[in-house]
Amino acid sequence: MIELIEHPNPRDVLLGRGAAVNRHPGNQHFRFIVSQYFTLYATSTKKQKMTISRSIVDKIRAEQDGRFLEKEAGTGSWHEVDVKRALEKTAQALRDGAAPIRKRLLESESKAELFMGTVCPSK
Repeated sequence: MIELIEHPNPRDVLLGRGAAVNRHPGNQHFRFIVSQYFTLYATSTKKQKMTISRSIVDKIRAEQDGRFLEKEAGTGSWHEVDVKRALEKTAQALRDGAAPIRKRLLESESKAELFMGTVCPSK
């Protein structure tokens, strides 16, 4: 049976959309933690990315005593999601933040290759 939660605590991460979810202290803290991994995530292998996501979920759940909660349709109550759903949310947040970093890295590589090609032309 799913335990319904009437009042999320400030350490909980709320799944969903909107200003109330974005302003929730647990979501703000979650975004801060995720932001610390953007560069690492952008340059990691698929296996490393899963490890990064797992470490963030573990940090929220164990170290912060937080839960990943989703709102029940109709009741307005919340329920804790399984680890798979928590990992999906975390991976999406990491992808969203890493995308601009990955783009800058690729642009830098392209500029370096272009520069090397004009300064040191091949024979």
